[in-house]
Amino acid sequence: MVLRLFIFTISLNFFGSITLHAQAQVIPALQQWASKKGTFLLTSKSSIVVDPSVYNFVQEDLTIFQEELYKVSNLRLALNADLTSREVGDIVLLPSQNPAAAQPEGYSITITDQVTISAATGAGFFYGLQTILQSLVQSSDKVSLTRGSGYDYPIYKERGVMLDVGRKFFEVAYIKKTIRDLAWYKLNFLHLHFTEWHSFRLQSTLFPGLAAKESYSKQDIAEIEAYARKYHVTIVPEIDLPAHATTITNYNPNLGFTCQSMREAKWQGDSTNQKGQAWVLDVTKPETEIWVKALLDEFIPLFHGPYFHVGGDEWQYDDQKEACPELMKAMHDSGFQYPADVLVDFMNRISIHVKTRGKRTQMWSWWNYTPNEKQTNKYSIEPNKDIVINIWNAPTMDAILQSGWKSIVTREEGEGSLYVTPFYGKKPGDYGFVNSKANYETWNPSTHNNVLGFKLCIWADGAENMPSAWYDTYADLPKAVLAERIWSKAASPTVEQFQLRVKKAKKASELFGADN
Repeated sequence: MVLRLFIFTISLNFFGSITLHAQAQVIPALQQWASKKGTFLLTSKSSIVVDPSVYNFVQEDLTIFQEELYKVSNLRLALNADLTSREVGDIVLLPSQNPAAAQPEGYSITITDQVTISAATGAGFFYGLQTILQSLVQSSDKVSLTRGSGYDYPIYKERGVMLDVGRKFFEVAYIKKTIRDLAWYKLNFLHLHFTEWHSFRLQSTLFPGLAAKESYSKQDIAEIEAYARKYHVTIVPEIDLPAHATTITNYNPNLGFTCQSMREAKWQGDSTNQKGQAWVLDVTKPETEIWVKALLDEFIPLFHGPYFHVGGDEWQYDDQKEACPELMKAMHDSGFQYPADVLVDFMNRISIHVKTRGKRTQMWSWWNYTPNEKQTNKYSIEPNKDIVINIWNAPTMDAILQSGWKSIVTREEGEGSLYVTPFYGKKPGDYGFVNSKANYETWNPSTHNNVLGFKLCIWADGAENMPSAWYDTYADLPKAVLAERIWSKAASPTVEQFQLRVKKAKKASELFGADN
């Protein structure tokens, strides 16, 4: 039997007649798909035929596809680059024929007596092959496809997930499973929050003993990076500075402020404050900047993606900053208007350093956050405009976007919330619980030109000792919902119907594991 499940939508064309569209059951939904009568059948005689002009940049993708196709269909298809050998039952890869498919991650697909995928990039071909795999997974015999044609491409460039490996150590195998899940849903980056107030998770040769017992070696990072590249997922590493740096100031006490107001912070808890541990790096000392740059120089080269995230989150409010003599002296000596300017200026210098190492900086939008009249973050110095801002606070979003920063949106709460914090958020209405029904059915993601994309943040606050798989209960559906909403559109009428599609498509980890 062939998969015959479709989502039907009816629309009026220019002449007032009714056009029927059939949407293939893949996640995320295709931008356009029209089914036709008949079926395509893979057989033991089928081959994968590749145009020689695209062979070089799809060869590795096809090796993966061959193995995963075997796990789905029990068929091992031969691979060749001779277009004259095409026969019925083959899967054919050709250069882009459709303008939509010429987009960086776009592709077109035609299913007749052959399956033809056209794209302009390796990512486009990869996502076209994911569509084929998802469709085959859902067919009862695992070798049949409904005929039809369509094209596909993402609305947003940046589509991903953040995993809080700073608070909780997630095993390398779990990170690889997460990467395969992302690729299954055509999400393209994984932000790894490597550092927190109580743990530094990257093993350093330059600063031995800085890393926690459970941490990632350079061999681990190389394994994660290699696996991510196979699946067209970019790793965005984060070392959170200058706050959330208690582990660093414990390691090197000279790097912390001496004033009590910049050492204590609610985020690290009363017990840590009572021990006198310092939350923020003393950015007024030249040695701090030298030390941080050396640390970044060790780790930046380990990552192949275009970004390096340097945090910039949750330093103290103005009353605490103003109570710190050395910070106020640095403010006056530099001619700045506010003490926060000293911190922002430090972040800008660090960002310039990151840029000299060939990366573009990302940082959180904390500098712009003033929750009330008593807790303020006044500033006159802004982050450099080439920094990609991660916007988590909805009331500040419009101002940040209108001021010109390219941004990735990851709203903390409210409409379109993308924070999964299972210790706090176990049911609708809780902080850290994503309302997938609202996100799927009513959320309108911002289309501002400066929005590069969106990400789901999986935070481990308070649940550091829970098994890694425990987080999936809370993150799996929000992850799938986000994938569809920022790739194409909500193709199911309700989230409950969408969940049926998720169940049918299954997860890559259930099919392939993380050993490819």
